[in-house]
Amino acid sequence: MKIGIIELDIPNHYLAVNSIAKIYATQKENEVIIFTNDAISGLLSPLTSTNKKISIVTMQKKQTILAFFLQINDFHLDRVHIVSAYFNFKAYANHQFNCPVYLGIHNEYKSWFYKNLIKGFQIVLIKSHLGLNRDLIYNLRKTIWREIRSLYYRRKILHNTLIKGGKIVVYGPNIEREIVRFVHAKQVLQIPFAIYEELDKQYEFNPPSNKLVIGIPGIVDKRRDIKGLINFLADNKEYLKEEMKFKFIGKIDKSDPILPRFKSLIRQGFDIEYSTNYLSEIDFSKQIISSDILLGNIPFSNIKAKKAIETGVIYAMIRAGKPGLFPYGYFSYCELNDSILYYNNYHDLFQILIKLIHGHGILASLKQNAINNSRKFTPKNLYNVLLFS
Repeated sequence: MKIGIIELDIPNHYLAVNSIAKIYATQKENEVIIFTNDAISGLLSPLTSTNKKISIVTMQKKQTILAFFLQINDFHLDRVHIVSAYFNFKAYANHQFNCPVYLGIHNEYKSWFYKNLIKGFQIVLIKSHLGLNRDLIYNLRKTIWREIRSLYYRRKILHNTLIKGGKIVVYGPNIEREIVRFVHAKQVLQIPFAIYEELDKQYEFNPPSNKLVIGIPGIVDKRRDIKGLINFLADNKEYLKEEMKFKFIGKIDKSDPILPRFKSLIRQGFDIEYSTNYLSEIDFSKQIISSDILLGNIPFSNIKAKKAIETGVIYAMIRAGKPGLFPYGYFSYCELNDSILYYNNYHDLFQILIKLIHGHGILASLKQNAINNSRKFTPKNLYNVLLFS
């Protein structure tokens, strides 16, 4: 089988490209070709150096998207797997691939199925600071037209995908539950964004700390309740700063108003690590495997609103075989149930952390469960899901 994987839009999605390529390449008879651009191909070079069945074709700088798609057709593929489509909707909609297409849809699934005109109004009003100015009517008309056009192209892409026997690919159970409200369940394929890669065997990392090391993966932004977490640390500083280490494993912007609070906690004696730069894949992986447990501090408001979101914390858990902590009500893979602990509020989280420190064998048991669970997500185990579901 000859499989093409396309990723032209989001460099950070190279991890998904890596996982999907490795899954397809588990069979000797398969040939996997990744079609991408300069920004992403460099991130994937280690993949091709270790697997001869995987190759990369890079779009030329002066080449148009449509010309690149026509070049892809010349490879006479058996399947095209589009990892993510955030831009270039017109090109995707107007091109006909000569094989079934597996279309990846992420957390922005609503923009594929809902009418987004209200969002257009919101964008313009926010940008105009809720004030009237001479450009408001022009901007409003322009935004509404862009939303209508974008929705039209997305619908056309979906139609072209499904009518030719392709499928919608989602990267977690939360989005799958939402997508099947709009299309038949048989037309939806759910696979994880990451695979188990036994990271502890690939990288050297610092020896275990005598403290409980809590990793918080991901960019520091509004998708995580960073403000609530910092208040929690400040309110319990006399205990937490002595027994625990907190690692923010992702970039925090230098202009972020939360940064001075990080620095204040460190001055008070907290053991906190953070970075104002993007972490390389190697540095990110090392930080993950040197953590005892990973915290997915999704805002409680998102949980209560039942927002169907997937978080990269889950995929970090799968890749490294790590246990996790999440707000109660967050739904994840059932395969991970006995390696996740849930908390109702920050007082509840405090009690859980105390038990992890002083409870004999609790953390060790969670860690072993996490490794056992992650082994269910090896490329070999996921191949049949990706090929025959």
